[in-house]
Amino acid sequence: MRKLWLAAKHDYIKNVRQKGFLIALFSLPLFIGLSVGLGYFMQSQHVSSESIGYVDKSRVLANPLSLNSISDRERVEIIPISSSEAADDLLKDGDLQAYFLIPADYPDNKDIELFFLEEPGENATRDFYDFLQLNLIREYPPEIQKRVAIGTNSIIRTPDGSREFPGNDPSVNMFLPIIIGLGFIMLLLISSGYLMSGFLDEKSNRTIELIFTSLSPTQLVGSKLITMVGIGLTMLATWIIVSLIALIIGANVLDLGWMKEISLDWSNVFTILAVALPSYVFAAALMLGIGLLL
Repeated sequence: MRKLWLAAKHDYIKNVRQKGFLIALFSLPLFIGLSVGLGYFMQSQHVSSESIGYVDKSRVLANPLSLNSISDRERVEIIPISSSEAADDLLKDGDLQAYFLIPADYPDNKDIELFFLEEPGENATRDFYDFLQLNLIREYPPEIQKRVAIGTNSIIRTPDGSREFPGNDPSVNMFLPIIIGLGFIMLLLISSGYLMSGFLDEKSNRTIELIFTSLSPTQLVGSKLITMVGIGLTMLATWIIVSLIALIIGANVLDLGWMKEISLDWSNVFTILAVALPSYVFAAALMLGIGLLL
């Protein structure tokens, strides 16, 4: 047994010190980092915290309610402006990212005009129409105002209530089982490739003949299998740690909304692990057997 562990330790250290292994080990974390960075960049291009204004010729926004009174998230500042000329001056001076012009016959005429020098953030347009909607229903109870301002959120739920999916947009949670499954496939292909290449190198340079003088066939196969599982667990642990760090940074530092919504259905995770781990060990043994026959 001691020889088995010594052989497994030697193979493990030899493989993890290779440059190719380090490249494969950090390729997925690098991909995750680039994905988070790209997501942050794309989101930042559509969001702006600069103020917006409005010119209300219809007087429907006289003494308006503040959107912050019902909102759970930060909204852009919305400024009332007395005239289009004053709004143009503020826009040229860079004090506004845009302003809305509400016609005198609103709401019969719903043609609200938007003026800007550079296209405003999507959040600014959304916040203004939430603000307008809130003030159009200001006579209703606060709970109704909040419900209308939040909007619809469809949820598809199984009859037993164990699973549910948002109906508005695809969620990362819907793809987590696929991501985990693909991760195990990558893990198997990478770790088995290293084991196979090392085993074939030992056969080609006749090192395997020297190993057989010290190890029994069972010990040799066992050490190779332990090495492969150890390499796989090393990669898996590294990927999990980097993914958790990226999730924390993305959700709390970069404030990416889609990362805040990620949650695991542990029943699915355990089901995948129950299938993937034995399959991984079986596939490792199969790859090792193929290496012995070559």
